[in-house]
Amino acid sequence: LARTADRQSAALADLSPVERDFLAAVQDWNRREGGYLQLQSTKPMTAAYGLADSPAGLAGWLTEKFRSWTDDFAASFPPDELLTHLTLHCVTNTIGSSLGPYVERPPGDPGRVTVPTAVSVFPKEPVRAPRELAERFFAVTRWTEHDRGGHFAALEVPDLFAGDLLAFLSGVVDRS
Repeated sequence: LARTADRQSAALADLSPVERDFLAAVQDWNRREGGYLQLQSTKPMTAAYGLADSPAGLAGWLTEKFRSWTDDFAASFPPDELLTHLTLHCVTNTIGSSLGPYVERPPGDPGRVTVPTAVSVFPKEPVRAPRELAERFFAVTRWTEHDRGGHFAALEVPDLFAGDLLAFLSGVVDRS
């Protein structure tokens, strides 16, 4: 345990002030908003059974996430759009499988990802890593900071999301 604490202290000492500020923001966000993450990463089926059994509960769960993590909730999720997402989850009974990735992550440090990586940063994403931290773990070849959008950018600002994705792919796809 002492060695783990020493390694963590050494790792923190190696961080820049911007990276330390990011970690402080992550800790603050976890205190305010991280309950769902704790539940989904440890006991996903507890939430899944209740949400699958209760359309009202599922509506509350999903709407709260859409409202909290979008730049403009009313514009991004008008009633028909919101009902479409809720209906798809209810009819297909997929809330449980949507929680799976939170618990299925491989343990340990995956090391540095060396494939070309694009990062699109949207202002209403709950927690946004600074570029220098992302570059520690990924081979960032494209970094775009957008002026609008949030966690559900593909739904909120599909033009920005798709444009950035296409620009990135055009630089890494072999056209021969």
